[in-house]
Amino acid sequence: MKRLYGTVHFAPAVLSELRAGAALGVSVPEPQDIDWLSLLTVRNASLMPLITDLGPGETETIGLALEHPGSLVILDDLLGRRVALDAGLRVTGTLGLLLKAKRLGMLPSMAAAIGELRKAGMWIGDRLATNILVEAGER
Repeated sequence: MKRLYGTVHFAPAVLSELRAGAALGVSVPEPQDIDWLSLLTVRNASLMPLITDLGPGETETIGLALEHPGSLVILDDLLGRRVALDAGLRVTGTLGLLLKAKRLGMLPSMAAAIGELRKAGMWIGDRLATNILVEAGER
């Protein structure tokens, strides 16, 4: 991500969610140990959308993006993506990041990456996977 975007800012709720994943055996480095990660707190909570169906990570991420115009928001949650797009934010997700890395020659196989994400528990529909593989020039 550093090579793709430079510094990546993220919200405390995202770190909490990652740490919850660590309890399930997923390795999570501390942000201070990674020079391109920056933990930011939403300063104006009134900017955050009033949608209770979003998780805290999505809500804080959208709140941060609203405070930092021009930001690219990285969200995989469908409702979170819709809210961000409705708010006029630029949005991508995990597959978008990987597709960009593939196009820049930083990822040897999009198919292998999709397989690893699925193995890790990420739901990726067959039609979406096919479309991404076509965009990546692998199908």
